Amino acid sequence: MRDRQKDSRDRQRDMRDRQRDTRDRQRDMRDRQKDSRDRQRDTRDRQRDLRDRQKDSRDRQRDSRDRQRNRQTEGPQRQTEGHERQTEGHQRQTEG
Repeated sequence: MRDRQKDSRDRQRDMRDRQRDTRDRQRDMRDRQKDSRDRQRDTRDRQRDLRDRQKDSRDRQRDSRDRQRNRQTEGPQRQTEGHERQTEGHQRQTEG
């Protein structure tokens, strides 16, 4: 009788142990999956940040080139406009 009760208790304990082990393995698996998703998200975030910084840098370089180009073309254009005004005044004098 006592042997059967002991066997029953042993089997119940073994079953609880197996269930606990199963729960532990499942939790570990969920934790690993979550860690993996977190790492993937972090990687995507870092890549997006890098792309954004590269785009910002390209935009700044383009803006700087545009400003430089505008300064270079504005100077001669202003001189040309001044020269045109002088010739217009000269033409008026000769016409008059």
